[in-house]
Amino acid sequence: MPTVDTAMKYAEQAFSRAKAYGYPMIKLIHGYGSSGSGGKIKTAVHRELSKYKNAGKICEFVAGENFTLFDPATQRIIAAYPDITRDGDYLKANQGITVILI
Repeated sequence: MPTVDTAMKYAEQAFSRAKAYGYPMIKLIHGYGSSGSGGKIKTAVHRELSKYKNAGKICEFVAGENFTLFDPATQRIIAAYPDITRDGDYLKANQGITVILI
């Protein structure tokens, strides 16, 4: 199991590669924590993504549990990329993923 620091380095690398290759979005699989009550990695990822969004480094992100038609962030992602509704985690409340619109 990776530490939070190691997982965050992997997440930053994945984000950097996605931007370099021109991907418009990524789905980050961070897990939900072994305790079943929300993991430290997920919390750290969301904290960092909030900073990225505030700094204009990303357009939007949505936690998997909120990846539904009724969530405003999801609606903005769908408006930009309607095909995201074909993703297997759409409407599944997967707490172990985050969708990021770059």
